[in-house]
Amino acid sequence: VALSDYEPTFEAGLGTTSIAAQALDAYDNLTSFSGTVDVDGLDPGEGPEQVSFSLGDATIMPSLFRAGARVLSFSVAGVGAVLEFEVVPSMPDRLELEANGDPELPLTTTAGTAYTLVATLYDFYGNVVPDSGPGYLQGINPDIDAPYDEGDENVAFEDGVAEVEVVLMAAGART
Repeated sequence: VALSDYEPTFEAGLGTTSIAAQALDAYDNLTSFSGTVDVDGLDPGEGPEQVSFSLGDATIMPSLFRAGARVLSFSVAGVGAVLEFEVVPSMPDRLELEANGDPELPLTTTAGTAYTLVATLYDFYGNVVPDSGPGYLQGINPDIDAPYDEGDENVAFEDGVAEVEVVLMAAGART
């Protein structure tokens, strides 16, 4: 089985990806094979477990959602092919916060006590979005509270995660 017409990098959830497959003989000639080929390596809901060939040709159309290095294998009667590619996260969809390791916000803290706020950026499919650029910490009053780095409210995301140490100095609710 030979695979063609595909990009080595796919964006998660970006439509359906089309991969052309051909059943070739030992000399790379197209065969007249008609039948099904097993497909392994797709997550549930991403695509078929089998692909039908007709006169040596088939099209595999997976919809890929989970980011990371992926390997698909295709086999029939002990003969097959392997496709290695990368799925990258799609655009940012949501930001999840946790404070001191607790995802259940709101956080109650004592004035003057430091706590760590962690923000993680995800795409629609639950993949962490790396290279998300800078963020901005809002809800901190620089006159009475002390965000990390002596009042600097810019937050640097690294690999989709920003970690900030915050000390709230005045009583009251913050958003």
